[in-house]
Amino acid sequence: MENKENRIRARIMVDIDGYLDAPLLVASGEDEKADIDQLLTADGIPFIPGSSMAGVLRSYLEQAAGLREAEVLFGTLGWAQRPGENRDKDGKTLEFQSRILIYDTCLENSDPARRDGVRLNEGKTSDENMKFDMQAVETGADCRIRLEIIIRESQVTDTLDAAIDQDLARVKYCVSGLKRGSLRLGARKNRGFGKLEVRGVHYRTFRMENRDDFQAWLDWSWDQADAFDGSEEWDAEALLVERPEGEHCMQIPLTLSGTLLIRSYASPRWGKESGSEPDRDMSADCGQLTLKDGAAVIPGSTWAGAVRSYIADLARQIGGFGSWEDAQKALEPFWGTWSTGRTRNALRASRLVFEETKISGGHSLPVYRTAVDRFTGGAARGALFGETLWAGGNVRLTIRWQEQGLDELEKKALPGMLLWAAQGLGSGLLTVGGESGVGRGIFEAAKSVLLDGEPVEKEEAYLQAAARWCRRQKEVQDGQNTADHVHMRAR
Repeated sequence: MENKENRIRARIMVDIDGYLDAPLLVASGEDEKADIDQLLTADGIPFIPGSSMAGVLRSYLEQAAGLREAEVLFGTLGWAQRPGENRDKDGKTLEFQSRILIYDTCLENSDPARRDGVRLNEGKTSDENMKFDMQAVETGADCRIRLEIIIRESQVTDTLDAAIDQDLARVKYCVSGLKRGSLRLGARKNRGFGKLEVRGVHYRTFRMENRDDFQAWLDWSWDQADAFDGSEEWDAEALLVERPEGEHCMQIPLTLSGTLLIRSYASPRWGKESGSEPDRDMSADCGQLTLKDGAAVIPGSTWAGAVRSYIADLARQIGGFGSWEDAQKALEPFWGTWSTGRTRNALRASRLVFEETKISGGHSLPVYRTAVDRFTGGAARGALFGETLWAGGNVRLTIRWQEQGLDELEKKALPGMLLWAAQGLGSGLLTVGGESGVGRGIFEAAKSVLLDGEPVEKEEAYLQAAARWCRRQKEVQDGQNTADHVHMRAR
């Protein structure tokens, strides 16, 4: 006897065509080629597991629409995590599996990249045991994300078309997040990694009650050349929907007035030269970090570290903190955990996303330097070294954040601090990269700073709010104010 209690009414196939607009790191848990290795297939092709993709899509949808809405598409998390909830009228636990199938995403035409990381102290020297390196997939790799949505009888509360439209709206919201850059993949998302540029999206719907659709689904395959012929699509304009409430973006246009050095080192243990260093003169000891097309880049981690250190110094002076370290701890609600020795539950992620920045224009500049023996006035033995710098060019620093969970003062204080950084960058007081002591990494303001696409209005109000927030944080550290202002985890 046929069981029609919860039959499948429709299947929606969604094909997302895109490419990496920033490096990507999906860690494998191994450390054979670097401290953090990229996840690869048996054939050596980097890929994004379907489970990783499902996690970020679910989290993004849940943050915007709530847990219940996410469970409608991605299934329940388990009754043990929500005691007393998720039960039917008879008291039985209600659990249901995900209705969306997400396939592994292989990254084609990819190149390996090596990235170095280090934490610097107040004197811009590295802290002990804080140097590491990682594998990543270089910018430009092609990818094809494939989703399959199943609609059952229980989801059709009105009409089948209405149920299809609701699921497509949920997926479209997530895809638009990829397009805008607010939804990112893999590790180090807050430091510029994991941004995907969406070229286009096609989707095809098979209604199981329609005989022709059912037969077409039986004969259909993802790899067919005509798999999406005659299907519907979302173009780029359709994906750039209105910015979600509470999502903000600041853009700071700058001109590199001199030279820049974000160090990148050659290493034979990678098997071949990284695709991000094809044109570097191998006789140089180090050189400016570049992409495979030769364009120089400034990683998001470099921006974040320089900006945080500069703001910490200003906060120390304005708020009256006893030390630079105390000011760093005060910034943790915005920038994330800085100090070591915390338990895992006490760690906090940064709410700021610093985009990786490509320098437009400029050129590489090989230089050679040596140390001078102060007694003889001649070159010191073994002290000759070469570098490949980057000279000139324009950049646009992009910073994103969510204001969810912030009070009214904090909503103004955070952009106010970023305006401090913009002023420091434009005046040359805030430098970026190595060898700032010999004049490298100095920028000039190019155009007006933009907040959510518009020139900043009432700039003074933001700057004053930042100063008030610093003084309030000092009162919290001294025990003169409640700690409620410090706990700002997004709800």
